[in-house]
Order: sequence, then C-alpha cells, then structure tokens
Amino acid sequence: MLRTMPCPWGRLRAAGAGQRELWKKRRQDQRPQESGAPAGSRLRMGSAGIFLVISMALSSVLRRINVKDLTSKVSVYTSATELSGGLNMIFRRWATKKTAGSTKNGRDSNPKYLGVKKFGGEKVLPGNIIVRQRGTRFHPGNYVGMGKDHTLFCLKEGHVRFERNKLSGRKWVHVDPVAGHDLHPIYADGFATTADTEPLQ
Repeated sequence: MLRTMPCPWGRLRAAGAGQRELWKKRRQDQRPQESGAPAGSRLRMGSAGIFLVISMALSSVLRRINVKDLTSKVSVYTSATELSGGLNMIFRRWATKKTAGSTKNGRDSNPKYLGVKKFGGEKVLPGNIIVRQRGTRFHPGNYVGMGKDHTLFCLKEGHVRFERNKLSGRKWVHVDPVAGHDLHPIYADGFATTADTEPLQ
C-alpha cells in the first residue's frame, strides 16, 4: 500500500484514474467563479489569462460609462471630470508653443505746453495766444477770445492785464487796447457832449 502525502496532488498520484477525475471536479466546484467565465471552467493564469481578465473588466466598465459621452460631451479644456462608474478621467490641452508676455506700458503722449504765454504788461497783437489751459482757470475779459480748448487769445492790439475778483476769486485776462476802447455803435449814437444838449423848458 502506497503512503499518502499531505499534499492533495500526492494523493492523486496514488489514486486511480476515476478517483482523479472525481477529485478534479470537486476542486473546480469549490473554486469561486470568475465574472464572465462559464461555470465549472478552469482559467489558467498565465500572461494570456491576465490579459483576458483585464480586457473583460475594462469592457464591463466601458459598458457602464458609455464611450460616446466620453468623446463627445466632455469639454477639451476641463481640468477633471467625475464620470459614473468610479472612473476619474482628466482631459487637458497643453500649449505647444511658449507665447511672449504682453505689457501694458511702453507708450507716452506728447507734451501739451500749457500755461501763460503772455504775462501782464506785455504787448500783444490780434491772434496772439495769451494762456493755454485745460478748463477756465483764467476767464476771458475785454478784447480776449476763448477757443474750444479754452485757449485765451488777443482780439485787439494792446497790453495784457490780469485781474482777480475779490469776492468770487475768479481770475480775468483783459487786453487794454493801444488806440483806446471802442464804443459799441448803439452807445456811440447816443453819445453827446454837454454843448450839444439843450436844457429842458
């Protein structure tokens, strides 16, 4: 009588052919069945077997996820998207060329040369600019005109005079004409000397 070994494969050697088949069948029934494999079939775990198990697992996951949603509905620029089935897929588009940095500086405007051009007492001719300004720091007075950019200019030959109102603080620019002040025609018609007047009776 052959001595049996503690290993079941030793017992298989000692047993007959029928006993071997019965032992193999019992071992297959005790093994847990792999997902997708037919009942009672034995899977040999080599390189081909591992590849088969991985491909079966991926096919079941992709069946649950719906591959069409992955390719069409997910934005190219999203950082990460949680998908059903416990799969976390990251879609990111990287720049293929380094771009040059931009700056908001690097430009300047031309000078405007503002300020008083003809000071008090200076002689001016018609058209001479007296003051260049932004806004009315100086207001136009007698024989002084103002342009659309608030430039004050001379209207008649004379001398510049600056004055300041004591109550309002407003500054005025006048030109005192060399030939004297001209009266408006309305006032010139009514001008009369005392010799021309007659006393009322």
